[in-house]
Amino acid sequence: MTSATLVAIFGLFYFGGLAAFLLIIPRLWRPEVPFGVSVPAEGTEEVRRRALRFWTGSVIGVTVAAIAGTLLFARFRPEMWAAKVLIIPYFLLGVFCYTRARKMLLPLALASKRVGAALRQRRYRDYMIPWWEAIPVGLIAVAVVLLVWAFLTLPRAGGWRLTEPRRIVALVGTVFPAFFVYPLLLLIAVLMAHSKQSVGAGDPEVALAANEAFRTVWIRYMYAIRVMLGALFATVSFCVALANRGFRPPVHVLPFVLLGCIASGVAVGFIIALRYGQGGWRWAVRQGLVEKSQVAAILNGDGMPDARWKFGMFYFNPSDPSVLVEKRFGVGWTVNLGSIWGIALVFAFVGMYLLPSLLRLFAR
Repeated sequence: MTSATLVAIFGLFYFGGLAAFLLIIPRLWRPEVPFGVSVPAEGTEEVRRRALRFWTGSVIGVTVAAIAGTLLFARFRPEMWAAKVLIIPYFLLGVFCYTRARKMLLPLALASKRVGAALRQRRYRDYMIPWWEAIPVGLIAVAVVLLVWAFLTLPRAGGWRLTEPRRIVALVGTVFPAFFVYPLLLLIAVLMAHSKQSVGAGDPEVALAANEAFRTVWIRYMYAIRVMLGALFATVSFCVALANRGFRPPVHVLPFVLLGCIASGVAVGFIIALRYGQGGWRWAVRQGLVEKSQVAAILNGDGMPDARWKFGMFYFNPSDPSVLVEKRFGVGWTVNLGSIWGIALVFAFVGMYLLPSLLRLFAR
């Protein structure tokens, strides 16, 4: 089997499978939640059909274009990575079309959606003082300066020569994690501040107050993690600088310090999760703002019991016919792992991810 044939088969199966999944997406929710928007069950048939027609036509058009592009790549560039590049524009166009279909239904959204939208008006600066970031950024900057100084003066201590590229590679490899992890942690905090949250309309003031407390504590927790990361990085860099000058820093304690920081971070996160609950409902109960029996109706816009959300992230409810449900916190949707179709969906995505490797194995 030639490389061009493998690329063509990959494109047909991959984009064909994605299209089949995307076309049934609107039918994976409850009837009153098309495209993830809570709308009245009655009087919305024409709007639903219009959104569905737009979505169906868009998916078919984008898929045909992607398959045509794959066949073109197979003809002139028979390499698997070239076809994979099309996944990016395919995904972006799919998100655009989905958002457009969703917006057709938003004017019909129920009160819980309109109340929850108020949370998206908040910004990161409403939860944190921006200049606080100077502390972790400053620690990381000091660490980088120490590392660069240590590597530049390494030849004086009889180490590698200045012209050896592996010294530069070692420096980049040492500095890169901080430049990657810190922005990632900051991005997570910003997304937490900007993302939506399902909020019930039974008592909007209580729901919003609980959610504000929920977001604030988690965003500040992420800030503490960034400060700890900067402190660890600065400590390691200081030890490297001392070792470069002939001293013997207590590097043997660094693994224990690292493990201690990881353990304390996990423990604090677990305590916060227990004290605040999903969406801040435990905090609201503790403050006397709401009775525990009223939580599902007031704080949880989806009306789902908190016990159905394992660790607040994984939805498991065999009695719920929905395959996809809206995330309680964040952006997007998640799979109902209590549904056989939800589990099949997870395996299907894993299988599509492994498809290129299987094709290469078959070709051999």
